[in-house]
Amino acid sequence: MLRPLEEATKIISGEKYYTASMVIPIVSILKDKLQNLNGDTFEAKDIKDFLLLEIDKRMGSVEQVSILAMATMLDPRFKKLHFKDPQACANAIIKIKSQTKPNINDVENQPPSTSTNSNSFWDHYQLAQSHSPNLDIDVEMSAYLRMPLTSFESDPLNAWEGMKSTYPNLHQVALKFLPVVGSSVPSERVFSAAANVLTQKRNRLSPDRLVSYFSFKVLTKNTSFEYFFFIYYVL
Repeated sequence: MLRPLEEATKIISGEKYYTASMVIPIVSILKDKLQNLNGDTFEAKDIKDFLLLEIDKRMGSVEQVSILAMATMLDPRFKKLHFKDPQACANAIIKIKSQTKPNINDVENQPPSTSTNSNSFWDHYQLAQSHSPNLDIDVEMSAYLRMPLTSFESDPLNAWEGMKSTYPNLHQVALKFLPVVGSSVPSERVFSAAANVLTQKRNRLSPDRLVSYFSFKVLTKNTSFEYFFFIYYVL
């Protein structure tokens, strides 16, 4: 009965893939898995009810978190698939559209047209061009939501690179929200690793050297060279 919780914890704690867009699907799938479990005993049924109650208590409003909702909507593997609340789904779409609209202050501060001929034949073209971004995002969003879901194994950002020319406005929003980290586990791992390096025998390491070491550790996978770097530059 606890296996779905273990699997969900491992998935959301990953560092080599995007996790923000997985939070809402994980919560939805976790609830479905627990609800479909059959408790053979009264104790098992009580545990199941307790787990569902705690999930609703702690993560029941996760779809209302704008960043997570937008990241999920912009993930071509999920989109609207795991939203339970229609209003939260609609709000996510509205917020995504608002990310591409020009700032009203920028529009007001634009200098007036310097055209000397106000009756130019191309005035209509310029007017249409100025209003096109808002119209484009509505068309892009409708077409994107109608598009079939990509496979779960696909990389969402790689998928967006392939859709860049078709949905240029949504592509920019996806680059902003998809890389968001869905949990604090990666940062906690860094602090735990720092505690293993910054010990009582190395308590005079400067913050700059400590940051350099961990930055280098992320960039390299060559253990022997990393060890040489640490010995030569840090100790």
